[in-house]
Amino acid sequence: MSGTSSSACRHDSWWRAYLARRLELRSTRDRRASFRGMECSRSQHRIFLHRKRRAALRCLMRSLLPDTPSVAVIGAGAVGAFYGSMLQRYGLPVAYMSATMAKTKYLEVRSPWASYTLPVQCFASSQQMEPADLVIVSIKALPDLDPFALVSPVLKKNGILLLLQNGINQEERYAAHFRRSALRPVILGGLAFTCINRISAKRIDHIDYGMVKIGALHTEQNPLARQVAELFQNAGIQSEFVPKLRRARYEKLLWNAAYNTLSVLLQADTDPIVSNAQTADLSLRIMREIQAVAAAENIKLSNATLRDMLDRTKRMRPYKTSMLLDYEAGRPMEIDIILGEPIRMARKRKIEVPHLQMAHDLLQFYDRRSAINKETHSKKKS
Repeated sequence: MSGTSSSACRHDSWWRAYLARRLELRSTRDRRASFRGMECSRSQHRIFLHRKRRAALRCLMRSLLPDTPSVAVIGAGAVGAFYGSMLQRYGLPVAYMSATMAKTKYLEVRSPWASYTLPVQCFASSQQMEPADLVIVSIKALPDLDPFALVSPVLKKNGILLLLQNGINQEERYAAHFRRSALRPVILGGLAFTCINRISAKRIDHIDYGMVKIGALHTEQNPLARQVAELFQNAGIQSEFVPKLRRARYEKLLWNAAYNTLSVLLQADTDPIVSNAQTADLSLRIMREIQAVAAAENIKLSNATLRDMLDRTKRMRPYKTSMLLDYEAGRPMEIDIILGEPIRMARKRKIEVPHLQMAHDLLQFYDRRSAINKETHSKKKS
């Protein structure tokens, strides 16, 4: 009896374990099937969203890029006036906002690409201008200047905003501002690798280079960036679409942080800076600190890229940087966006940038001294 009972117990235990295992396997299969279903559903949802974005983007592209898009240039300094005039020469209707050019009726451009004179439509305020399909922003990025008040009057709903400005984090700043706006522009960034000077209100001299790299803040808008780059190319402007705008921003910042700043501190054009072994090496050390800030975002700028910046500057014609021209004219310099912003980014990531910090502090001293001298001179005249 006891043997039978023991055998029954063993059988019962085995049966319970068997049933539990079957239930466990069924539960696992159900979970796996459910997971596969969820994955399938998620995949289908992603495909749906992707197709929806593509369809919306195609509609957007048709509405934003007519055959002859109107163009507004906000801050038509040397860079904005030059590229705007090239688009106008191509046949596009272009309006310029510039206090300097407000009374200008004709603009003379001298360039290795082409020299020409053309009638221009200039305004002192963007409030006087008509909304445009493509708005090119080339104003100086200064802390005391509100760019949105200048840009908003000429923006069409869902229009294209192309930022031809120096520095880093510009596109993100505009996106944050217009996120809650009904205008909702497509934000593109443009990097002008060029040497251009304004000689007078009526004349622009393009000295060397001229490549404009164009990319989108959001990758789904890359097709639009590519089309705008093609528009520039058709107008005779050396232009290139860049799929990674952030990287291109850092590449431009390498040059600006090194040579714009050193040109003011040393009171020299680019030629003596890169011809001298010590100052050429100093420019590389400044660029390496920008390289380190970029690396913190997993953007790897090779040492060869830095060396190429130096070599290209050696090959270019002697050039007075825009920051040096601003300093000599007593105008505010773009210290904060070129140096202040990467310094703040470095501080957040605990990256040492002593060369950037010293250049920033010295330029702030130069800027204040220039403002005092200008004020003193103004009082003497009055």
